[in-house]
Amino acid sequence: MENKRQEAIRNNVQTKKSYTIRENKSLSPLALIARKLTELVRAGKNKKEAPKRWQEVIQDIKEESTRIKGKKRNKERMKRKFLKICSETDREISLTKALKLMEDTGQEEWMNFVLEASGVTETVEKLRKAEKDEEEKERMKDFTDKDGKPLYFSKENATQIYGEYEAGKLDLLDGFYKSLSAEQMHSMNQTGYTIMDDNQLETIYGPNSPFNNSEALEKFRGISPESMPDKIEENIRLIANEEMKFEISRKKDLVLMPILLTSFVGVPETASQSIILSPLLLAPLIFSPSIYGNVILSPWVFVPVLVSPRILGAVVLSPIVFSPVILSPLCLVPVVLSPGVGLPFVLSPFVLTPFILSPVALTPIILSPFALSPFIGVPNLLTPIILSPFVLSPLILSPPFVSAFVLNPYALSPTVLSNGALFTAVLSPSWLSTL
Repeated sequence: MENKRQEAIRNNVQTKKSYTIRENKSLSPLALIARKLTELVRAGKNKKEAPKRWQEVIQDIKEESTRIKGKKRNKERMKRKFLKICSETDREISLTKALKLMEDTGQEEWMNFVLEASGVTETVEKLRKAEKDEEEKERMKDFTDKDGKPLYFSKENATQIYGEYEAGKLDLLDGFYKSLSAEQMHSMNQTGYTIMDDNQLETIYGPNSPFNNSEALEKFRGISPESMPDKIEENIRLIANEEMKFEISRKKDLVLMPILLTSFVGVPETASQSIILSPLLLAPLIFSPSIYGNVILSPWVFVPVLVSPRILGAVVLSPIVFSPVILSPLCLVPVVLSPGVGLPFVLSPFVLTPFILSPVALTPIILSPFALSPFIGVPNLLTPIILSPFVLSPLILSPPFVSAFVLNPYALSPTVLSNGALFTAVLSPSWLSTL
């Protein structure tokens, strides 16, 4: 008796297949053909997500068009571009008039097929891509010249100017920016900062990065994204209340590390490292102020110093060749036993910066006032001082050869045992400078 009951239950159970057959039976033959064609088209396009009904597709297109037109209502060019796409879509959609003669179920399936086969279902993505491309084009106008060349560092011009190493940094940062999610970009636009995920932290601070900092990597990994804003606010309050010191962390000194074809741009922490037994060649120093950055037994060759003030950093036993100092004030930077050739000082005042036993040639001082900076044992050749008033800076055992003072008043700066040859002073009055 029990077996007959279970068999009756099994006979009454409807499987998923029977439901599908029953559902398909409710469609007309034309509708079944349309559905099958739609499935084939979607398979050809490798679409795996569930298909949308044609009404939903049209609604998405209308909403996206309305959003874009509202956003770009003041730009006629954008309107014309999107109007063309929308008008083509409207012509595709007008096929509904021709399908009204079909029964309801057939019309639904054929509309789905027509929109899928004609590509109308991708219109929203096309609109968004066109909008993004146009915004990028408009944005780039502010960063390129009239010939379309970038006004910023790109991989190409950075490689030409600074070499492959610095170009690698740009590649790293470019990849990092591309890895930012939409949520992170929104946070950047709203708050000015965002929180990096573990992969991004590894990219920036990991061992394979030129910005490698294992300490920072471990520190930031130990802070959850939820608590990061509170941590930032807490640190700001501690600094404001003088309960936390705001210091620049100093890296280890560069010892026995020759530097070739490497530029230092906007890196004060690197410029503040002492350089010991590490020759520099073709390594410009730009926008990189330095504190305690000593240079010892490290020759400099073609190392221009541009807009990089230095303080409390001695230059000892380090010959300098063709390394101009421009817009870079110096303070407490003694130059000892460091001869120089082609070392012009331009718009670079210096104070408490004595030159000791450091012969120089081709080292003009132009528009660079100086004080309390004696020249002791510094014979000089072709080293005029032009428009650079100085005070309390005697010349001791420092004979000039083929040099001049031009429009260069000076005071309290006697010349002691420094009789050179072919030296003249032009419109350069002196006060209390004669022994």
